[in-house]
This record gives sequence, C-alpha cells and structure tokens, in this order.
Amino acid sequence: MRGATVANRLFLFLSSGSDTFTMRTLILLILGLAFGAACTAVAMNALAQRSAYARGVMQVMQHHYAELRNSQRAGQCDAATTTRAHQALQLLGEEMERAVYGDGKPEPPRFLVFRFG
Repeated sequence: MRGATVANRLFLFLSSGSDTFTMRTLILLILGLAFGAACTAVAMNALAQRSAYARGVMQVMQHHYAELRNSQRAGQCDAATTTRAHQALQLLGEEMERAVYGDGKPEPPRFLVFRFG
C-alpha cells in the first residue's frame, strides 16, 4: 500500500471485508461513546451552572440562620448580632423573588391556565 492514495485507503477502510468491517465498527463505537460522554459532560455542566445562584443564596442564608440559632441556643442574644443577621435574612428573602422572576409577576402553573382558560 505504498502508492495508495487517500481515496484508495478510504475505500479499503469502508469496504465490507470481515476484518475491516469489525475494525470499522469498533472504531465507530468508540467514537460514538466518546462523543456521547462529551455531550453528557457539557449538558451536566450547563445544568450545574443553572442552579449556582440559588445554591449561593442558600449558603448565605444558612450562615445567617446558623448565627441566629447558635446565639439563641447559647442564650446570648446580643442585639447587634441578632439584628444584623435578621436584617440580612430579611433582605435576602425580599430579593429572592425579584432575582427569580425579574420585574414581572410569576407565571401561573400551566394546569390552572388550561383549567380556567
């Protein structure tokens, strides 16, 4: 196969000889699995980034809630610490709806639209 052109090599690769056919099938199977794994990784990354904001907000709220809970359990309800943590939770609670829905109102669930509309 020294003088074989690219077209001849491609023809030999795509021919239906038993050895070539099994090798071609194996290569296509491996390529398909690699492509599927890459697409799955991209999709999982996109889904993980979608909920990053919500997870971050929940972590901040959990921190302030734990601060309030620990001070209540210890019986040391310092006014400044309690007020600061309570205001932070209140601010996050008020901002959460705007962050999720923007300036508009949340859409009603679809089953109510079909039921009453």
